[in-house]
Amino acid sequence: MVLPILIVIAIIAIAVYYWYITILIIIVIAVVWHYGTKNSGKKEDYSESRRNQSNSYQNYSQSDNSNHNSNHNSNHNSNHNSNQNDYYKKIKDDSYQKSKRKSRASQAKANRVNSRLDKYKITPEDAKIIFGRTWRAKLGKQEWEFYYTVRYIEIDIEFDYNNRARKKFGRLYSKVLQIIQIVMEENADMREDEGKQYKKYFYDDFNWDDNYDYKNYHDDSDIDEKDVVKAFDTFGLTRKSTKEQIKSKYRELSLKFHPDKNKSKNSTVKMTEINKAYEIIMGAVTQ
Repeated sequence: MVLPILIVIAIIAIAVYYWYITILIIIVIAVVWHYGTKNSGKKEDYSESRRNQSNSYQNYSQSDNSNHNSNHNSNHNSNHNSNQNDYYKKIKDDSYQKSKRKSRASQAKANRVNSRLDKYKITPEDAKIIFGRTWRAKLGKQEWEFYYTVRYIEIDIEFDYNNRARKKFGRLYSKVLQIIQIVMEENADMREDEGKQYKKYFYDDFNWDDNYDYKNYHDDSDIDEKDVVKAFDTFGLTRKSTKEQIKSKYRELSLKFHPDKNKSKNSTVKMTEINKAYEIIMGAVTQ
């Protein structure tokens, strides 16, 4: 503890003895400290200025990027929303047009139904008896489709040997005949074309004897009297009928039930029955 005190006292004594040197040293130290603090302040001001500039630039850059991103996102969202709106608008327009077409078709069909009910002077209950449960769909068909609907009814009546059609239509039987007459007269061209096709298929192109060798198909032992009676009943004929009458009746039945003409499920079975009956009848009349 004593040694440091002695050292300090010695330094003070030397400084006092050499006072002129001490003063010079103090002046130098003061000058150096003065200019050192001044330059340090300038450096701090410069650094602060640089920091401020840097922060200002960063803020500007961030603001510019933010504005750019904002504009980009805004434009992107705007374009996306615009495309989405166009897409939904197109779907809506297509749906509207489809609904409009369907509505027009339904209205046209309803108009045809009402027009035919008035034209033939029948009620919906009468139409259900004549055309069945789907009478609205049948009465709503276009002209050429409705022609064939009525034509099938006419064929059923033409070959109604058991009076099933008369029983089915009952009090409306005469009304059905009237409807058939009106439709056939209004579609005379279609009826004429149908007659030409019938004649070509069953008279001009079809060789009956080549397709049905009834002379050799059955011998006497093959023909059973019950089968013969049943065959004539199928044709609605009797043993007194001529070959021409039999052939004519066969053509008529073939027109009705031939699979090329009749698309019902039992047409093939019915045509097979007709062919067998025809062979039995022709075998019986040639004995």
